[in-house]
Amino acid sequence: MTTMAWNESSALRRTDGSIIPVIPMASFVIFNGGSPYHETLIEAENLLVQLDVLRNLGVYELLFWNGTDAIPNYEHTVTDRLGALLRAATADS
Repeated sequence: MTTMAWNESSALRRTDGSIIPVIPMASFVIFNGGSPYHETLIEAENLLVQLDVLRNLGVYELLFWNGTDAIPNYEHTVTDRLGALLRAATADS
């Protein structure tokens, strides 16, 4: 789904044919009201898989969205989750 979304959004053009800059958004929690996983925390290792898919597509910038520093329904902050992501990314180094 990530690949399909990136390919489709990358194909968007203005009426003059110029490229529309697109920056993917990521989150630490699943926001999909129709899913049984709605509001489930995404483990850092799984998030790294998504980031690797984007990097392999040539994406080197993205935006993490949460809305506040606290992760809703969890005793984590954005800073905690970024730290977990960094630890997971460097675990095999």
